[in-house]
Amino acid sequence: MSTNAQQNKSANKNKYKISYPLDATIKEIKDKNKIIYLDKLKNPTTLISIILLLTIVSCALFANLIAPTNPYDLSEVSILDSRLAPGEVMFNGTIAWLGTDGAGRDVLSAIIYGLRTSLIVALSSAFIAIFIGLIVGLIAGYFGGFFDAFLMRVVDIQLLSLIHISEPTRPLYISYAVFCLK
Repeated sequence: MSTNAQQNKSANKNKYKISYPLDATIKEIKDKNKIIYLDKLKNPTTLISIILLLTIVSCALFANLIAPTNPYDLSEVSILDSRLAPGEVMFNGTIAWLGTDGAGRDVLSAIIYGLRTSLIVALSSAFIAIFIGLIVGLIAGYFGGFFDAFLMRVVDIQLLSLIHISEPTRPLYISYAVFCLK
């Protein structure tokens, strides 16, 4: 192998490796980090995921502008529109693209307005989990030793019990949790 080929091979090998020399400026470090993040954006799966996430969030934020009707406004809901098939015209003139439910609410509008609740629940549960995990991690790290081992086993049992609840055919997870306590 020639030296030129070896240099190219080592350059490709260290393509994403970042070294921060002592004399590097903050601007140089930020520029290297931007290159890494921009390389990840070239992946089509990443782009599709970002576009889908932005679409869902924008639908939730602008639900009152996007949805054909407000499913929570009783002046717009009519019992005469109950159980319409998808694509039928409601009595107020709008098209029920996904049909209506038994109370005469447009299903598409209910889904769009329901995105708000779903996003609020998802974000709040994530923040609560981060807060509790931060507290438990700080306590385990500060006291160490027995407290660290005890708290980590409690977290392991909690995680394994959630797996057991979601997959009841696998009781080995619980026996593994009990084994870890010994």
